Amino acid sequence: MSQAGATWAGNDLCKLFEGPTEDNLDAHARQMLVKSRDFFKEVDRLLKSISLYGLQHPAINQLKMRAFDVLTELLELQDEVGFEVGPYDFLLYDQSIYEDVGVESSFVYKFYLDGIRRISIRRGVTVEEMRRLLGVVLSDWHDPALFEDDAVTLFWTQAFEHIHYTVMESFQDNIKESEARAHSVVGIIESVRRGGQIYARRPIFRDAHLALEASDLAQFQENPFALDEISLVRLASLIRTYDRETLEKFIEILFRATLQGMGSHEERQERVVGLFDRIARLLLSSGRIDELERLLRKIRLLKGPDGVSLPINVAVIEKILGMWSDREFIETLLAYFDAPDCPFWASVLEICKMLNAEAAYKIVDCADRIQNAAYRKSLLDWLPERLLGQELRVAPLLKMVSEDVAHMLLHVILRPPWLFQTAQLAMESRFASVRYAGISALTDCREPGFDALILSALKDDARKVRGKALQILMKNPQCSLSAYLMESIDKKSFDSAPLEEKRRFFLAVERCGAPDDWLLKQFHTHSLLRRSALAERRHCAAIALAVREHPQAKALFEACIQGLFQPKIVVEACVWGVTYLACEPLERERQRQAFFFSSEEKAS
Repeated sequence: MSQAGATWAGNDLCKLFEGPTEDNLDAHARQMLVKSRDFFKEVDRLLKSISLYGLQHPAINQLKMRAFDVLTELLELQDEVGFEVGPYDFLLYDQSIYEDVGVESSFVYKFYLDGIRRISIRRGVTVEEMRRLLGVVLSDWHDPALFEDDAVTLFWTQAFEHIHYTVMESFQDNIKESEARAHSVVGIIESVRRGGQIYARRPIFRDAHLALEASDLAQFQENPFALDEISLVRLASLIRTYDRETLEKFIEILFRATLQGMGSHEERQERVVGLFDRIARLLLSSGRIDELERLLRKIRLLKGPDGVSLPINVAVIEKILGMWSDREFIETLLAYFDAPDCPFWASVLEICKMLNAEAAYKIVDCADRIQNAAYRKSLLDWLPERLLGQELRVAPLLKMVSEDVAHMLLHVILRPPWLFQTAQLAMESRFASVRYAGISALTDCREPGFDALILSALKDDARKVRGKALQILMKNPQCSLSAYLMESIDKKSFDSAPLEEKRRFFLAVERCGAPDDWLLKQFHTHSLLRRSALAERRHCAAIALAVREHPQAKALFEACIQGLFQPKIVVEACVWGVTYLACEPLERERQRQAFFFSSEEKAS
């Protein structure tokens, strides 16, 4: 990793293993180190000032120019200077020139985490480029707008002319950077799995090789996978303390090594599924939701040996993700939606999207626990696409879930061939709007049990639901319901209903085949005690007789209009009846429709 100009001194064997020190560098390299540290001191001072006073403070521009001047002096010593990016610091000639151990708040750590391994600045860099580089450094990575972005993306969008960066393309590229790979656990596993060669027991800096014989391999035994209490504590420590990149490497090594391991396919599956389940639940219980999202995303992208995705690998991945479809896991995950300010709301949503389709049922079942309406809506807006194919399984939830969740379910399942079954379940909801939506879908239904469902709607407490049932009867009359309608009208409680609803009941019973003598009886009813209510009944009966085009209707209406002491509301109905009977058939149909549909909003 050392750059041109660095020199090694002495033949001390210890120095060979200790690596370079500043004393081993030549004068030019040491001068470069001094100027580089001066530059980063100015950068550090600039960043601290911005954090205290903001970008608009008058002193910020002056500090920015001082940092640029020092950078210009550095590039006068060499046309281009390249800084290696480590987890906590920038390096030049293997020497630390800027260190920040803040980890999560450190831009150095963020660059390293996203795969940037080297940043080079060439002579000719401008103040504007430095300003844009500063903008990348100051990015707020907790901003939801940057959720899908990383440091590499922001560097790329800036299209720097004199600033370049080198990115670790993949995990394999990263571990091949070290010549000691063959002596690592990963290298040994790969060598043994492919029956290749490993180094013999000679000094590790020699190139000699020795192939393993079959007798050597026979001595190796693979212990059954198990996690005792101590091992589980160690795993928890790994998950809670190691950085993201280490965890991702561990996941990929585990997956590949397990798929290539010995034992039956079922045994290998149990090993990898069990360990991944423990990792995920430890992340969830410790509140590291962003890390859990990265884990699932990594699992979704895992490949088999040589980077090839095989059906057997896909099956293992699906089984792993299927472990997290239980109610306890889903409830714990969705509970983070109600955390203060919900810092992980985007991660929770993405995790739900990456789970298996079977998890969607449990998510619907648990959605009511989310108190924040906006977060609950973001979840419900996405869920329908995952519920396709599970319609009959989720339909019973209509009876139990909240109003907005129920409407989301209706959007998915209120369609053939589950239309009638869904409407039946919707009618058992405690929410009138859900019952209304369910019954509204049955306008052209011919299913057995249809009349029983309409009867249930006619008895509903919500006027809107009863009104929709009457509308359906107008288009699809059921003679079996005629008796119930007549009984309802004859009850004293009917007198308290609004006139509009009374008219619809009379017209519905007319469509369902009420006898002529019953309608005539209602028209001729008189009482001094309930004069107002009975006048409304006579009003409705007159309209029903007109719609039926009863042979005696016109004569009855004219006599009523000319009679004395007739209630005004009854006379108005008779006048309408005479006019109606004189209309053309199309106009009559329009007026019948108006009685049922023109005031639907009022009926709610």
